[in-house]
Amino acid sequence: MSLWWNYETVNNIYSGPLAYRVSGKNGFQFVNGDLDGSSVFQPHLVIWNGSSEASNWDTSSFTLSKPWNTMHHFVWTYDGTTVKLYVDGVNQAVASGTNSGWGSGDGGLTIGKAYAGQTGIIDEVEVSNTALSAAWVAAVYNNQSAPGTFWNITYDQQ
Repeated sequence: MSLWWNYETVNNIYSGPLAYRVSGKNGFQFVNGDLDGSSVFQPHLVIWNGSSEASNWDTSSFTLSKPWNTMHHFVWTYDGTTVKLYVDGVNQAVASGTNSGWGSGDGGLTIGKAYAGQTGIIDEVEVSNTALSAAWVAAVYNNQSAPGTFWNITYDQQ
């Protein structure tokens, strides 16, 4: 899954920008893994197997101070074995998480409310059934953050 997000406030420390949980289908929740309610956002991914949590993944050292007042590009990829997180085109270290208990309910697709509500701007949400490559992630990020690195227009002077 991929999205651009400018976080402003959350109504709950478990809040996040995106979730897909439907009974009988694989899914995910992208939430704040920083459960002490501090002033940082720690990306956390819950893999959903259709009826309960299959696994949890945290960044081992990456956090963003809240609020961050600018758009950031987040991409989580999962190929059935390996989970990767990219923030602004950079691969961040992730490890199996220890906090669980994110519920077993059927929430469908929620944008702007992964477990609990938050305020901010979310743009260009994409959910894919394939793990995206590092090159694809970099191209999408560069296309939006520095268009000149993505394409160039020239003309011939006569």
